[in-house]
Amino acid sequence: MALRERLVLQLDPDERAASTARHRIVAAAGERLDGEGRETLGLLVSEVVTNAVRHGSKRGHVDVIASLSPGTIRVEVRDQGEGFVPRPRALEPDHVGGWGLVLVEQLATAWGVAFNGRTKVWFELSYPEPPDTA
Repeated sequence: MALRERLVLQLDPDERAASTARHRIVAAAGERLDGEGRETLGLLVSEVVTNAVRHGSKRGHVDVIASLSPGTIRVEVRDQGEGFVPRPRALEPDHVGGWGLVLVEQLATAWGVAFNGRTKVWFELSYPEPPDTA
């Protein structure tokens, strides 16, 4: 039987949101991920939550949902923003900000953006499942 866990966070859209989400989700992932996997998960959570705080509406909350199942961690971040269409970005190495979704695209197994009254950015990370010892 596949174990599935879900963590739901409702965060104020402020400077603490990304840190709170990162710490809670990485802790929930526990030993499913190795050190590098936990670092990648923390980085991606920070990027998508920071984007929601920066670009979403300041009214309402930022909702973060992490679903943990064998082999996959899925994170969804929803905000009150107007939505957007991801566009490829010109490579400008001297540009300091705006690389969050580039990192998500490069490091996540899958990702996407949806809008249905709220903006939702999601990503998935796959990880190897331990061998079945039953």
